[in-house]
Amino acid sequence: MGNGDKFLEKLIKENEELAQLVKEHRSLDQKIAKIEKRNNLTMTDEMARRSLKKKKLSDRDRIAAILSDYRKKIFDQALSLSGSN
Repeated sequence: MGNGDKFLEKLIKENEELAQLVKEHRSLDQKIAKIEKRNNLTMTDEMARRSLKKKKLSDRDRIAAILSDYRKKIFDQALSLSGSN
């Protein structure tokens, strides 16, 4: 497990929304893969796949926003600590 993975796992434990989003994102990956394994996709399959991918992208964007907010918070804290010396 890399540092990025450890960082994410730590945040998942601290942030319930992030935990739910990551869980759903992984689930969507599995659902998309299952559809894509089929030889002949029906129009319904294609629509479902497209919908799942849109939801996955939306989740990824929200995950990125949460991580960005957390990084900004950590950066701001570091700046305030360095300014108090």
